[in-house]
Amino acid sequence: MHRYTRVLLFIIVTIASFSFTYDNANFAFACSCGQIPIDERFEHSQAVFSGRVIETETIQSDMKAIFQVDRAWKGVSEDTVTVRTSTQGAACGYFFNEGKSYLVYAFGDEHSLSTGSCGNVAVIEAAGERIAFLGEG
Repeated sequence: MHRYTRVLLFIIVTIASFSFTYDNANFAFACSCGQIPIDERFEHSQAVFSGRVIETETIQSDMKAIFQVDRAWKGVSEDTVTVRTSTQGAACGYFFNEGKSYLVYAFGDEHSLSTGSCGNVAVIEAAGERIAFLGEG
């Protein structure tokens, strides 16, 4: 009976260690965004604009969204811009929907913009406070 107790204990410890490792692996790869004030987010972004998504293309885990620009506050001078993002939540990606309008804070230059869920992106209906801060554009 002593032998069966050791085997049972070994099985329990093994299962527990796999479970612990698996839970920590998920936690380690989860997207975590710090709270950055609106004025700092604006200052550190290369482009800030609002616009409607007119086309999306997803290739593997990357999305390219083409926006018809409504208003630009920083770094955008064209009527349309392309923004890239990951479609993976764990990689802090953001999933854009065609036909919806967004307020976008992006990094890069006007011809190679990127953003993500930590980039202060918001559907336009939920961006009232941020747009009020930005002003007319």
